[in-house]
Amino acid sequence: MTALKPILSTALATVLVVALHPSVALSHGDGYPSLFVAQGGVDEGKCINPEKPCGTISYALSKAEKGDEIRVAHGMFRFPTERREEALKLLGSVIRIRGGFDPEQKFENRTNDHRVTVLVGPDTAYRSRLAENGFLLVPDDPSELAQGEIILAQAEQPGEQTGYVSEGGADTGDCTNPDDPCQTIAYAVSQAAEGQEIRVSEGYFDLDSETLAQANERQVQIAGGFARASNFAATAAAPNVAALATVVTGPSVSDRAALAGSGIRLQQDRKHRTISPAARDAALKGPAACEAGMADGHPCKGINRIAQMPLGAFSSSPGEANDIWGFVDLNDNREYAIIGLQNGTAVVDVTDPEQPKEIGTIPGLPTIWRDIKVYQFFDDAENRWKAYAYVTADDRAAQTHGIVIIDLTELPDRITQAATLDLVDVAHNVYISNVDYSTGAALPGLTPFVYILGSDFGDPSTIGAFFVLDVSDPVNPVLVQSPPSDATYSHDATTMSIDDDRANVCSGQPCEVLIDYSEDAVDIWDVTDKGNARLLSTITYPDKVYIHSGWWTEDKNFVLIQDELDEQDLQLNTTVRVLDLRDLENPSITATWTGPTGAIDHNGFTLGNEYYISNYRRGLTVLDISDPQNIEALNPEEAALFDTYIEDPVDDAVFNGAWGTYPYLPSGTILVSDIEGGLFLLRRN
Repeated sequence: MTALKPILSTALATVLVVALHPSVALSHGDGYPSLFVAQGGVDEGKCINPEKPCGTISYALSKAEKGDEIRVAHGMFRFPTERREEALKLLGSVIRIRGGFDPEQKFENRTNDHRVTVLVGPDTAYRSRLAENGFLLVPDDPSELAQGEIILAQAEQPGEQTGYVSEGGADTGDCTNPDDPCQTIAYAVSQAAEGQEIRVSEGYFDLDSETLAQANERQVQIAGGFARASNFAATAAAPNVAALATVVTGPSVSDRAALAGSGIRLQQDRKHRTISPAARDAALKGPAACEAGMADGHPCKGINRIAQMPLGAFSSSPGEANDIWGFVDLNDNREYAIIGLQNGTAVVDVTDPEQPKEIGTIPGLPTIWRDIKVYQFFDDAENRWKAYAYVTADDRAAQTHGIVIIDLTELPDRITQAATLDLVDVAHNVYISNVDYSTGAALPGLTPFVYILGSDFGDPSTIGAFFVLDVSDPVNPVLVQSPPSDATYSHDATTMSIDDDRANVCSGQPCEVLIDYSEDAVDIWDVTDKGNARLLSTITYPDKVYIHSGWWTEDKNFVLIQDELDEQDLQLNTTVRVLDLRDLENPSITATWTGPTGAIDHNGFTLGNEYYISNYRRGLTVLDISDPQNIEALNPEEAALFDTYIEDPVDDAVFNGAWGTYPYLPSGTILVSDIEGGLFLLRRN
């Protein structure tokens, strides 16, 4: 038995976060006599009455005997240990110490939220010894860690036959040596005895459904979030798995809740890329007309290049680009691109599209996933428009990012970071309802709301489900809709306001409908009454692999759906499906468009009678959707296209090229973010 012992430290003190892996039993029936400590307790007696706990760990240690367990309530405690003997007693194996318990439940259970037990006191001289005993050192300044950001914890010592898996391991032997772990979960499961535990380190792993089924059949427990540096003893504190994320792809999305409960994060939006050396170019590229199907080496149809701002032209020298949004400032009608980069979020003035100018970059969590939306409103007190960008970031390592709010009110001079919301550590997507997409301003008579999608907010049963923020105070949003109990992980979403006869099935008029792309289905929600979201219908389709995103037609009768993995997994050509929403309670798939290549369709947006899709290796694809139910006949070769990715001439199902597009700038400038190529500014010819 080992004391629980993660560490946060400053120049004067080491902060220990004590927490237990969720797979460990928490009841008293484990054979250990217990002593109890809580803030506000009194140091008297033997500390054995959970209704009258002691107040300090030092006092409880003085009363504990070999084999005893000290259960410490959530909160902050000082442990003044100038003497080496006291520090070693705290970290030793004779007396077991665990934290994070709920005194209101008589210390029987741990808290089910982000509250943890924090100890402050042991001298920094013990850092190396603490590390040798399974502690993990995290950011030096605890003041930088907000509520819920304390991330590392010590778990129970493993059993003798525990299996171990880590990136960089080797699939040999029986996987039971933590110093020589195996590399894949599938191999470790094949070697495991019935009922054995397999501990998986932080990292990125494949876990196919067959392996998971075999593990379940043989009662092999796969537990994630362990730090290899601690010999698989230290793990992330549930439910906050922000620092030691074990991320898997492969299982059914229906397994997400069970995996989350075992410290494993399911990330089905898989992307693996190699940046082309050409992407490091820093020279701005100017206009290139589309003539005879080419524009400066880029295959095209009906679209000219105005400019290209490659990755090397950005001040932060990012490794790659991801999503993009834009807006027009209503104070002076200047136009801006806001592009997600691997290392932050950049705002670019594109008012003169031939000379894009970076205004600034807000640094952020290094990640391949970032998403941005803009809210603009008129401030009566200042008699001007003010704008803010809301930025989410996701990451396979699941490091802490939060929801970053960028202040755009000082454009074109500068941008600043207004706030960071710590409701979440990571989130895959953000959407703002009831706004004009070109400005971010509220539509007449409607109230904007921010939807957060695919986050780590909520318990395992609703992890990743949507929740909603009121942005009446844009820098201090308020939660108005928690993840509904019957919701599942939401990868992306859009909303539309309906005031026709369909609103009769909603809780009010106009009806705000959320179209939720929940990986294996499209869920239609009535979200008119915030706090009481109600599921209206759910639909899926044959050959579904990963329902990723979509957008509605301007008549609000149809939705075009992107499935990100059907091209790759089923060897399909680009496939876009049309969902008929004229009956909200009985939607149906009524048409399909199939492209000429196997390029993956990623994100799409409607503008008038056209649909703009970021089509990865094929760049920007524009479809004619004047008759959505006859889309295949309308687009034998697409209405227009511009291939941003020319490093490889084959437009196959690989994650390179055009990540996002934004077609809503009033000038007609079309923005495209290319993973390797940076920012493209295009225009229909």
